[in-house]
Amino acid sequence: MLKIDSDHSFVATAKINLKALQASFDIRCRLLDEDQLAALQSDQAEGRLTAREFVQSWLRGWDEGAVCIGGEVIPYTPEALERLLKVPGAAVAMTRAFYSGYEEAEEKNSGPLPATS
Repeated sequence: MLKIDSDHSFVATAKINLKALQASFDIRCRLLDEDQLAALQSDQAEGRLTAREFVQSWLRGWDEGAVCIGGEVIPYTPEALERLLKVPGAAVAMTRAFYSGYEEAEEKNSGPLPATS
């Protein structure tokens, strides 16, 4: 039996590539069902949700409990997330990483079905 659990999550790698800062770190993302994802995307597209709020809606934390950015180890806390989201490109990097998890799942699940006899 397939169990859909609201606690399902996946790990994705976020990469910030600025002239002044290059960083790569793993984030833990909440797996959203299609309706939840569509609702969030609609809210964001219509301006009811900021990029920061979008990230906060699915981000569970750093995969290893802390990230190292610019030589500084930052443990996951709501305050640390707010601080990181102020870094130019951070919200975009985390959003790209989040969507990569869905792209990988689609690729893995879109192959041909096995032949049946």
